[in-house]
Amino acid sequence: AEGLGTLTTKSIVSDPSLGGRSFDAIAAEIIAEDFQKKSGISVLNDKETLDGRKGIAVLMRSANRAKEVLSSNAQCPVTVEGITKGRDHTMNLRRTDFETRSSELFQKVVSIVKSAIEQSGLDISEIHSIEVHGGAVRIPKLLDTLTENIGRPVQRTLNGDEAAVLGAAFHAARVSGQFAAKSFAINDTLPYNVTFSFSPKHSEGQSEKPQEIKHHSLFMKSSWPSTKSVSVNRTDDFQMTFYGPNGPLQNLKVTGLHSELEGLGHFSADRNPKNSALIRIEAKLDASGVLGVSSVKLKYKEWKAPAAAPNEPAPEGEDAPEEPIAETTEPIKHDIPLQIEWEYIGRRPLTTTEFETEKRLLMEQKKHEAAKRAVAQAKNDLEALIIGYEGETLESLKQSVPITAEHEQKLTSILNEVKEWFYEGEGLTEESVDAYQSQIYKITSLVDDIRMGSEVPEEQSEESTEEAGTDENTDDIPSEL
Repeated sequence: AEGLGTLTTKSIVSDPSLGGRSFDAIAAEIIAEDFQKKSGISVLNDKETLDGRKGIAVLMRSANRAKEVLSSNAQCPVTVEGITKGRDHTMNLRRTDFETRSSELFQKVVSIVKSAIEQSGLDISEIHSIEVHGGAVRIPKLLDTLTENIGRPVQRTLNGDEAAVLGAAFHAARVSGQFAAKSFAINDTLPYNVTFSFSPKHSEGQSEKPQEIKHHSLFMKSSWPSTKSVSVNRTDDFQMTFYGPNGPLQNLKVTGLHSELEGLGHFSADRNPKNSALIRIEAKLDASGVLGVSSVKLKYKEWKAPAAAPNEPAPEGEDAPEEPIAETTEPIKHDIPLQIEWEYIGRRPLTTTEFETEKRLLMEQKKHEAAKRAVAQAKNDLEALIIGYEGETLESLKQSVPITAEHEQKLTSILNEVKEWFYEGEGLTEESVDAYQSQIYKITSLVDDIRMGSEVPEEQSEESTEEAGTDENTDDIPSEL
């Protein structure tokens, strides 16, 4: 399964704030500035309203597309539909403008690559090839800037969008044990030191001197999978905070310790002074290098004295001899799991409240989008009806049923009234489906009346004939004066 050799990580340098999305933001800023110049509206500043967030979302989608088009074209026509409520925006974005505004990002990428080479301990002459991947590497100016600053050609033989995903899939197949996938033997190390601290710094009742929180080293550029044990003297519930190079990573909250010690009689006045409590924390880096804790246990040693036979009473006038204190030769060892709870810092999972809030916002946006689609469909239906009854649809109606001049004049009048509402009146800004359907009904109800009024059923025609025949014989019927 590891027939492709060994893959060893020499160094890792990253900047979480730099990526393809950073270049999308540059393109979005250029588009937003052009729109503000023409309309006076600042799109990127409206992040509180639903329409504002939607406008930013469609702007970022258009910016991403423009960035991709500019990778192979000198300029790109940009259309942002619904950049603000009821407004679209079009412009031409030039590659030269985009590259000029992105110059700082290009230099950041160069700095990261140079730093990675330096930390690897390798000279540039010892590196056989430099391969880049990721969606942003398609930007020609980025590759040119890297080649110019490193002094070596930069390769792009892998599919930038698929490389990381395929690598993750092969690694997952490898560690699952369910697939016979060819892979590398991976020799990877954590690129930074993981440290930890405790809070409160002391258990209740112990003295606490004012001092900085002390960080203890845990994983110092360790390879994985790896485990480390941490032992600490505590008698109260506590929190353990893990740190990476950029600050806190996660909090581990340990609860139930005080109550367990109470149950063991640790706080009793007559407990054996040799009894001891130790907390053992098993930290780990799993097969993917993810930090975790497998267990937190209370290791308690309890010393008990066995029952001793009573001493003989002392002779009269003499002091009673002291009773010997007899102890067990081995303590009773308690191994008690404690309750733990992870609290993620930074990119943490959503809480239940946050999840429900985001879910509600998404449902509101979905409902808003559905309403806008319904309005757009109603507008299209009305416009199609207007155009149809001014042309082919009206001709088809004339061929199917006879239309009087009065009918045609009335239909023309209704069409003109609806057209004025649609193209020049309230229809320009109307947001209600019912309003458009009301205008549609004006036309369709009149057409239905024309059809019904022009068609004469056969039964009605025969009945009229019979009645006419009867009228011819009315002279033979006597009538009263």
